[in-house]
Amino acid sequence: MAGISTPDKFPSTVQLNNPQLVVPGLLISSFQFETIELQLREQGVTHIVQVGIELQPSHAGKFEYLSIPIQDLEGVDIVAHLPQIFEYMDSAFSRGGVVLVHCMMGISRSASTCIAYLMWKKRLSFTQAAEQVYAARPFISPNPGFVLQLRIWERKGMDFRAWSGWSRQKFLETMEEWGGLKSCLFDSVMQEAGVNLAKVSEQRYAGLGFVVPSPPPKRRPMPVKWTQRFCCIS
Repeated sequence: MAGISTPDKFPSTVQLNNPQLVVPGLLISSFQFETIELQLREQGVTHIVQVGIELQPSHAGKFEYLSIPIQDLEGVDIVAHLPQIFEYMDSAFSRGGVVLVHCMMGISRSASTCIAYLMWKKRLSFTQAAEQVYAARPFISPNPGFVLQLRIWERKGMDFRAWSGWSRQKFLETMEEWGGLKSCLFDSVMQEAGVNLAKVSEQRYAGLGFVVPSPPPKRRPMPVKWTQRFCCIS
């Protein structure tokens, strides 16, 4: 089955590019999967949410698209875009659609979007929703700014009317108020909540998580260079 291999902190190109099923009707992937029309149709995709300023629709007119042009930076306000995204996703689901959410690597922006949707739709905590998304794609790593925003949004009852915006300066100030960088590093937050990410990953690879098999592409896939992401506070 495509996309299944030994768990690793640094995923392979195949793992990155294959889609995963978060919940019925909701897929997450990197940009590469969106470029192959045949695979999109085989997975039943009807709607695509592109979360990234560098992304463009590969099949305009053949699928319905929502573009959210944001960067993967700690100071970017992702919560401000959630109402539009959720309305679009719910509209697609109400018509029996299948939604693909992707960013460049399927690690931070798209993962944060899927986590936020589960929080809002199922009234889950950040860690509960993040564990579910991680179980589907066990190498997600939302950037510290997104993690902190979603935790604050959760504390505000996930009420968009109570959201007062976000910036790099607000990230730095709020991070200190919450106890430093550890309060917004994905692995640390999950560990503090008692979630064993290694065990979640092992269960997924043992067949307990959601995996969407994808056939080999008809053309040679674009190589993806994996670089470890660090958060530099200056």
